[in-house]
Amino acid sequence: MAAMSILYVGVALAVPWAVPLLLGNQYVPSVPVIQVVVVGLVFAALASVAAAILQGIGQTRYVAGAAVTMSLACIVLVAVGSVAGGALGAAWGLILSFAIQAIALTIRLAVHVVRSARYEH
Repeated sequence: MAAMSILYVGVALAVPWAVPLLLGNQYVPSVPVIQVVVVGLVFAALASVAAAILQGIGQTRYVAGAAVTMSLACIVLVAVGSVAGGALGAAWGLILSFAIQAIALTIRLAVHVVRSARYEH
């Protein structure tokens, strides 16, 4: 996870240079949006790893419920963000949904680990 986080931050730092070079100056206004989304991918990666582990330990119903709930929340947060702040607001809504999902799945995983540790002793 740490390596992916470093990679995402590196990409976010490269975006102001890479966008005009690869896409042209007309795309420079999209730089902050891309940066926010790329940094937010740290939360999406964490959610993905936590979901995979939870599925592997039999928590498939919880993971499915979280995915459906957070998909709906994502739609709402992106819509509200876009109305409030345009594309940048939508990007913040997207990463907020990623962060909420990562937190929810990580808490569920931590609870499972703590409960499992209690039963082993």
